[in-house]
Amino acid sequence: MFSVDVILRTYFESLRFRRVPCFSHQRGFDWFPVWYNLKDFRKRGIRIRLLNSFQIDYSRLSDTVIVDYRIASDLYNFHKPQDMSRHDLLIEFLEKLRTCTSRLILFETKDSTNIHNELLPYVDLYLKKQLLMDMKLYETKLHGHRLYTHFYSENYDVKEDNFYGYLDKGPGDFVEGLDVYLRHKHKISLAWNIALCHYSMSHNILEGLFFLLKRRQPVLYGPEESRNLRLSANFKAGYESDLIGFQRKQILSGLKERFWDDKRVSYGVVSKKDYIENLISSASVLSPFGWGEICYRDFEAFAAGAALIKPSMDHINTWPNLYLKEVSYLPIPWKIEDAIERICDLVGDDKVLKVIAQRGQELYANLWNKKSMEAFCSRFIRIVRG
Repeated sequence: MFSVDVILRTYFESLRFRRVPCFSHQRGFDWFPVWYNLKDFRKRGIRIRLLNSFQIDYSRLSDTVIVDYRIASDLYNFHKPQDMSRHDLLIEFLEKLRTCTSRLILFETKDSTNIHNELLPYVDLYLKKQLLMDMKLYETKLHGHRLYTHFYSENYDVKEDNFYGYLDKGPGDFVEGLDVYLRHKHKISLAWNIALCHYSMSHNILEGLFFLLKRRQPVLYGPEESRNLRLSANFKAGYESDLIGFQRKQILSGLKERFWDDKRVSYGVVSKKDYIENLISSASVLSPFGWGEICYRDFEAFAAGAALIKPSMDHINTWPNLYLKEVSYLPIPWKIEDAIERICDLVGDDKVLKVIAQRGQELYANLWNKKSMEAFCSRFIRIVRG
């Protein structure tokens, strides 16, 4: 039996329950398909333990250990020595693990495509949910460390700021980081994205029940059902980084100007209840970029039977890839003025919206059949076995 340990964030923050072996799809939804297929993995000769930082026995770790990048939060909140940053804590943690296992894998679960080059020397494999299609771009300095933020910095009056994201550390010297990348880029590999999480439009109690019962097929709403809204654009636009939030803020502002008196368009932040009701009542859902390109809203749109409208994803390499232009989603330009015009045209085309909604939902529903689950299991096994 081949054993793998997966180290995730702690679910319970109470000291009394921190060691309870509870896995949450809300806090660890990147790992939902692993948890979901635990029995199938065991049948294939793979035993997987899902651990948190309080459950680690360094003397009994498996030969292969996978670390969720977001463990840095727990290290900082619960295990922090004096005056150490998240960045330094994570490196120290990886160094310690590497002395206790034969193969150390870091799953960098951030939403963006950018890579923390300084972490590459400490692991044997560096997994991402999404990568740039053109890997040569990682050898280029991008404003905001993302291709789309670089686009807005270069083409609009918005400047790069000093907010870098999850690790409280800047990117350091670009030339030095590039040298590290070039020496270790062979470690970078594509894992899987959050399409494989269970997205439910149900009440929280029912959602928890579906999770415990490992219900496979998500609840789907037929695109042919009556839709009293033309567009759901319910998303936040405020970010700690002006550059990250630029696309959302500008598109939302343009929509408010164009649809200010149209009751068939809902935009801005609403309550969770209204958000879900709007999803299943809308002919289309707009899902712009945020910290990264891929958003849970994309897959909620598929489940809700709405046509997904989204900035072009041509630059992204991800798996599974549900972003098929003019097939499963309707792309809009990155240029703000052109994007708003395109959205206005699409919202009025009921025939196109229904066709795209149907195709998108079909692709999404197929993720949950036996063949797709077997494909995921095979991919995971290839990753852990090397």
